[in-house]
Amino acid sequence: MIKSHSDGKLCELYLEEHLWKLGFWVFKPIGDPSPADFIAVSPSGDIFLLDSKKESFRVNPHRKKPTRIHRVLSPVQKLLGVRMAYVNMDSREVTVVPPLYPPAKKKKHNKDGS
Repeated sequence: MIKSHSDGKLCELYLEEHLWKLGFWVFKPIGDPSPADFIAVSPSGDIFLLDSKKESFRVNPHRKKPTRIHRVLSPVQKLLGVRMAYVNMDSREVTVVPPLYPPAKKKKHNKDGS
């Protein structure tokens, strides 16, 4: 098997595992090619279309810190609202862009500490 193909399959497996651990139901589209690798249904019934990609970084000119290479969605993926799931092959960490849920807002404390 070609290395890029095997990496892609591993990314899909890691993403599927990640979603299961979050309590999602995970479905794989039957057609190939498909605009999304997975259809994920959250415990609250929200539906997400996800495309898994191996996480890659590059150092841009005149910079020192590596940045993630963001993949471009196809017109069909944009139309359907597909989200990219970047999978770190070493740590199995998954970053979904845009996030599945917005980050929790921090509570503001009153002057009296409550």
